[in-house]
Amino acid sequence: MTPRSRRLPVRFTPAASGDLDVAFAFVSQRNRSAALELLARLEGAAERLSTHPEMGAALAVEDFEFAAPGIRFVAVEPYLIFYRATAGAVVILRILHARQDSRGALFE
Repeated sequence: MTPRSRRLPVRFTPAASGDLDVAFAFVSQRNRSAALELLARLEGAAERLSTHPEMGAALAVEDFEFAAPGIRFVAVEPYLIFYRATAGAVVILRILHARQDSRGALFE
């Protein structure tokens, strides 16, 4: 197994799991099939991070002065998946709508 093909486990924080629940509930009020598709796209993107943890953009420290180094994000319109990759896992920190106050939600 080459280092590139190594799969890291993907773990969701309780906050990120809650974010998934909120997103699904919100969208499913209007269209259940769209909610299922959104959930599949978000979970698929998180799973891709297991083999490509560097694919997301790094948060700029000057934009998020309280961010610990290493927080990255990927866009899954209209959501952003914030995560940190370590040697042992990809940890999904939050899944936030692009219009949400990411700064406030990430560091509350």
